Amino acid sequence: MRGQLHISGRGQPRTVDLNEGPSSISLSSRDINLHFEWEASASTWQLLANSASVLLNGSPLRGNTLLRDGDMIGADDATATFTRTPDAPRFKGQEAVVFPLGKTAVLVFGRGPGEAGDGPERVELDADDAQISRRHAVISRDGPRFRIKDESQFGTLLNGQRFDERPLIIGDRFKIGLYSFEFTGTAIKRVRPRIGGSVAAHEVTFEAGGRRILQGVSVEIAPCSFVGILGGSGQGKSTLMNALCGINPATSGDVLIEGEPVGSATSAAAAGIGYVPQDDIVHPELTVEQAITYSANLRLSPKIPAPEIAALVTETIERLGLAEHRHKRISLLSGGQRKRVSIATELLDKPAVLFLDEPSSGLDPATEYALMKLLRRLAAHDCTVVCTTHVLGRAYLFDKILFIHGGRLVFNGTPDEASAFFQVETLDQVYVNLAESDKSAEQMQADFEAWRRQRDAADPE
Repeated sequence: MRGQLHISGRGQPRTVDLNEGPSSISLSSRDINLHFEWEASASTWQLLANSASVLLNGSPLRGNTLLRDGDMIGADDATATFTRTPDAPRFKGQEAVVFPLGKTAVLVFGRGPGEAGDGPERVELDADDAQISRRHAVISRDGPRFRIKDESQFGTLLNGQRFDERPLIIGDRFKIGLYSFEFTGTAIKRVRPRIGGSVAAHEVTFEAGGRRILQGVSVEIAPCSFVGILGGSGQGKSTLMNALCGINPATSGDVLIEGEPVGSATSAAAAGIGYVPQDDIVHPELTVEQAITYSANLRLSPKIPAPEIAALVTETIERLGLAEHRHKRISLLSGGQRKRVSIATELLDKPAVLFLDEPSSGLDPATEYALMKLLRRLAAHDCTVVCTTHVLGRAYLFDKILFIHGGRLVFNGTPDEASAFFQVETLDQVYVNLAESDKSAEQMQADFEAWRRQRDAADPE
């Protein structure tokens, strides 16, 4: 186990490693020392209360405290963020990220080298993590498929839920201590802890035909959030989304998905991006099951057994609310049902970020509401969801909305903040106000930035 403090605010940013023993770190310019001790029973470090000037997550430190990942320690002019990193898993004596199942009958995940009788197929996890049992989770073959069983004292999370035993489906993720793993159909792969990906854009511009369509847009989208890009026709909202996902890369500026640059459709696919255009992307003469199955065979490894593909298709159909339409031709489905099939094909390979262009276009209000609720659930449990829309009746479902006007970002915040900033009772009125305003897009952007500075000054926390 490795503990680290990422220190900023005093000279150059630096990272300090903590030892499994007493440690003292000088944090502020007044030489306020932080004292740490390793607490083996909790598998973390304890911050000792030795100074009234030390803040933990913004509040005065009161007594010795066990640290959690992401805790922020402040003193005068410096801040330190605490993180824990477990040792790399070991498999057959070597550090490994992927654990092939192949002909494996039983694969055991547990703390340290284990005990006699576990057999050679064992993934050894950090021996210092007391939250991991010696025999924590077991994957076993069940005919042509695999099952996972929780044998721990502390519980294992599978797709965010506790369980006892169940079959594995491609894309299932389970969490043991600080580790996260994913079932690929042929192997178990260590993955990053969270599912949804972050999106960051800095000074993004886009030019076409001698005209600048986007004017230096900068935005950050948090993981597992539901974000709407709004604006009137021709204002640049689809152009911004296409630049964010790499369909039409920005002329200048930077776009990062999970910290990795996105500059083309190829790199976008590698970053884990799904894209659903406004028009349907599934063949109308296929049934729902056929369309999703063909897409799975195209997207996933040819080494994955057919029963695993079939299980994934069934799970995806049920999750998207398409079970009763499974054997219907797509041409016979309603607009909302066809859109769900398009979304299902994109979810097969578990994207970190799902982009949708006008997903509710042409839908009646009830169908639009059902689709937006579905996207809200996907953002909470599956991936970050970003979509363009001009319909504001369901904007309250978004975590954040971005208003694009004249190629500029004239608002970035929650729906409630939008109502306050635009001074409207319902967000439907925003389009009318923008259209009737005699201010330029540049002035609107300046007004929003001034409003945001004033708000932050009134409520710095």
